[in-house]
Amino acid sequence: MANWFNNFLVKAVPLMPKIFVGLVAKKYIAGKSIDDAVSTVRKLNNEGIAATIDLLGEHINDLSEAETSLQMYLDLIEAIEKENIDSNLSLKLSQFGLELDYDATWENFENILFKIREKDNFIRIDMEDSSVTKITLNIFKRAKSLYPKVGVVLQAYLLRSMDDLKVLLPLGVNIRICKGIYKESFEIAYQDPKEIRETFFNLVKFILDNNGYAAIATHDIYIINQCEKYINDNKIA
Repeated sequence: MANWFNNFLVKAVPLMPKIFVGLVAKKYIAGKSIDDAVSTVRKLNNEGIAATIDLLGEHINDLSEAETSLQMYLDLIEAIEKENIDSNLSLKLSQFGLELDYDATWENFENILFKIREKDNFIRIDMEDSSVTKITLNIFKRAKSLYPKVGVVLQAYLLRSMDDLKVLLPLGVNIRICKGIYKESFEIAYQDPKEIRETFFNLVKFILDNNGYAAIATHDIYIINQCEKYINDNKIA
């Protein structure tokens, strides 16, 4: 039933009036402007919670669209420092032309990378669907060679993720582990929720056992409890 409903939502959301989508998405969105984001993050900081800010707008159709996003990210980096809020940044490379032009994408991302390096902040490259997994990881490794405070994401439902992790871990990486939200075929992704849970935990465990940094990104209480128990039992800082 849950899988049927999820598939229905994926197909139905693009057809819904924006006002309805907005009502559902509101709790996950900090606002429509940089000022809104700063205000939301400051409230979180006051509750002892750090934040990451992600500007929506992936899968552009024209490289000119990336220019607006690039400037907004540069402005966000300045605002985080100026407003003295505890936040870093996340971004999706398709917002900067990944599906259109590799060189243009890298140039856009490099501008952001140099700016965030100037401010000594952290940035994470979000993961998208499997068609861009390899190129996203390649860009991450290239960025990591220029600036150490760059992170990436691995999706537990992809069969390749453990192999990717074993390649990345020696780089001394900060990796966010999530289940994965894109619809992928059984040939490249686990479909059984139990297998996805098991792989999620194994990925986190492998990072922690090898002195990496695991960002555990899930709403699944079972996984949270499992990871927390492992961390406590093994006295991981």
